[in-house]
Amino acid sequence: MKRILLAIILAAPTSAALITFYGYLTFGASQETGYYGYNPYLDTILVLTIYQIPFYLILGIPTTLLIDLIIKEGKINKYPYILQFVLYSISAIIVSSTMFTIEYQGWLVFGIAVHTYFHILYFLRRLMKK
Repeated sequence: MKRILLAIILAAPTSAALITFYGYLTFGASQETGYYGYNPYLDTILVLTIYQIPFYLILGIPTTLLIDLIIKEGKINKYPYILQFVLYSISAIIVSSTMFTIEYQGWLVFGIAVHTYFHILYFLRRLMKK
């Protein structure tokens, strides 16, 4: 459980930065205001991080435990990374489809968040296993 919480703490700002970068590439630079200390990108990353943490806690932890149960009970030792990647992808599609309209941008935003969390958790588990 410690690894899951650490992965959430690391994944929220990382995925927020990736989503902000995606938004910058897709929509371009936003309009600047006259306020000197205003940075729209850092503010967006901060706000996204704050809003993502409850999603990770409420949806991410049960999803992780369910996927771990599937892997453990299925006794799947061959290609566990690929199976977990597919299961996390399916969970991202299900959540984004139920929460938003079915569009590629919603899937992509949730996919970035889910796969950032998955990869951080995967590498934390590999590092802490040794």
